[in-house]
Amino acid sequence: MSHLDLFEIGKLIRQHRRWRRLTQQEVAAKCGVRKQLILLLEDGRAPTVSFRVVLAAMNAVGLDLRVVRYQYRPPTLEEVQAQNELDDAPEQEAVWGSPGAFR
Repeated sequence: MSHLDLFEIGKLIRQHRRWRRLTQQEVAAKCGVRKQLILLLEDGRAPTVSFRVVLAAMNAVGLDLRVVRYQYRPPTLEEVQAQNELDDAPEQEAVWGSPGAFR
């Protein structure tokens, strides 16, 4: 999976917590927080939860976080010029910013 938001992460935490047969109270104890915060995190209603708590909750249920470097490079001058030519031609569809563009 990629591009997870906090709501999706909370759902994954709940799913894995249940698979491991852990209670919200047990996860909260492992994270050093109150059960209510785990409940809010799992429901996607904790918009101000700290990164430390999210990571601790993930670890408590057997999830980990992987940081992957985004492989982006700015377009070359030639690629920008080619895109400008496409933008000026109404019969052709522009591809600027589409996945895989300029690779």
